[in-house]
Amino acid sequence: MKTMLKTLALATALTFPFAAQAATWSVDSEQSVVTFGSVKKTTTGEVHTFSAVSGKVDAKGNATLSVDVKSLETNIDIRNERMHKHVLHSEKHPAATFSGKLDLDELKDLKTGGIMTYDLEGTLTIAGNAVEVEAPVVVTRLADDKVMVVSDGFVVLDADEFGLTAGIEKLRELASLDSIDLAVPLSFRLVYNQMKY
Repeated sequence: MKTMLKTLALATALTFPFAAQAATWSVDSEQSVVTFGSVKKTTTGEVHTFSAVSGKVDAKGNATLSVDVKSLETNIDIRNERMHKHVLHSEKHPAATFSGKLDLDELKDLKTGGIMTYDLEGTLTIAGNAVEVEAPVVVTRLADDKVMVVSDGFVVLDADEFGLTAGIEKLRELASLDSIDLAVPLSFRLVYNQMKY
């Protein structure tokens, strides 16, 4: 009987690797990044990054993500400063955040090396303005205790929905540009490690 129970327990562990989801999963900040694009003068596109990302998914599937907006890198120092001051209001709002709920039952059968798509829904808050968003993602099981989540294509944000229009207009004026698009393509790579207790 004991042997049978041990066999069943082992089979369950192998078949449901995300059953270890009873633990919390934490973002690996060194391997995670959030990237967004901007288009100025109609045809000039540029890529910018946030490198300081933290967050977790708890045993009930509650997901939180925090992006330190002061980690913004646009590759132009004066533009970094202007983005902080006029668009992101970094002093008052030092982080952009996301919160949502994952259905762990949909993820529990994903074995090491496996890939699946998932529709992520939640609330994204930038500069104090919260908007409901949807993001198709690709989830890859890298190891028993490591998962990678990347955006499936781009998530296109409307800057006006987040109250960023005035700040972007100020950037346009300061840089003497004809235009800066309000449609902002966003992508991300998030690596999660299972927390050990």
